Amino acid sequence: MSYLFLEDDELQMIWDAINNAQLIFHPNHAPIGSVDYSKFQSLNREKNIILFLDRNLLSGLLSLTKNGDLEDDKEKRMIALLMVWCQMNCLSVSAGLAIMENAFRDHNSYNAKIELNNFNNIFNFYPTQAWLYLADGRLDQIPKYNFSTIPYENSITYHKCTIPLSLYIRIHIQN
Repeated sequence: MSYLFLEDDELQMIWDAINNAQLIFHPNHAPIGSVDYSKFQSLNREKNIILFLDRNLLSGLLSLTKNGDLEDDKEKRMIALLMVWCQMNCLSVSAGLAIMENAFRDHNSYNAKIELNNFNNIFNFYPTQAWLYLADGRLDQIPKYNFSTIPYENSITYHKCTIPLSLYIRIHIQN
């Protein structure tokens, strides 16, 4: 379990930065990338909220954790900001669609399962406080995560998924 200690106006800084960066989109709750704090907290108590990462965010996250840094400082800070925001709100984060996208393109589920295994392990490796310090500039790098070559064990064949992604997204948004 990871702890997050926020000082002064850091909570407001995180929410403002998330809204200013327009990282979170939902057709009903954040259609322009801005999240209302009180409505979000109410929704979070009523339903399980899952954040679906797109391929760009997942690739950036994996690169950041593998190398401990990114060339693009803004992207690095945005990824860290998103990670701290998700963890401070106890959100589930899914990389399934992004992983499926690569698996479908490469016609290969084995590498997708390795990527999924590493993605899952990242959440246990880094403390939430490190994401906050990276997001606000107190850290310039994070420790490199030693990526595994062991695939995640499940029966999903990511490269043969037959549900169109647009339908899959609509199903999960409506629930």
